[in-house]
Amino acid sequence: MKPFLFILSFLITTIAVGQTNKTDTITFCYIKYPVPAGCTAEPNSRVQCDEWKLSWIYLSVEMLRTVPDQLITQMAGQLQKFKKEVISCYLLGSPANGYRLSYQMEGIKVYQLLAYGIANEQPVILQLSLNKSPQSDEDIPAFVRQMIRLDR
Repeated sequence: MKPFLFILSFLITTIAVGQTNKTDTITFCYIKYPVPAGCTAEPNSRVQCDEWKLSWIYLSVEMLRTVPDQLITQMAGQLQKFKKEVISCYLLGSPANGYRLSYQMEGIKVYQLLAYGIANEQPVILQLSLNKSPQSDEDIPAFVRQMIRLDR
């Protein structure tokens, strides 16, 4: 239960607040990416820009089987006007599972993609927060499309 609470607090914290450090690159599932201009990042867990936030956390294969559903259940119980839609997607080209989410936080509507799977041999949960609902790849920032694509 402790690992789940840690993951939940990490992901929820990245939604609301996020102190970021100045860095030029991030590493996602062993691949380095240059941080987009005007964005800030923590090298191994987060990128934040004006209109979107991306965070991820690595898990064990065993945790990947249960944590995403536990996380969604916890979010549904704590967030206002919570809605979820099951989606299929790709993380670094590998098939993954996920959710398209929306909810109210401090009077503001938040949209998210929550994707999980094994990317580049690394079990991972990726969370993308946006100002609008991501219905297609075109709604995902170009930088983030290097990591996640929606299934058509």
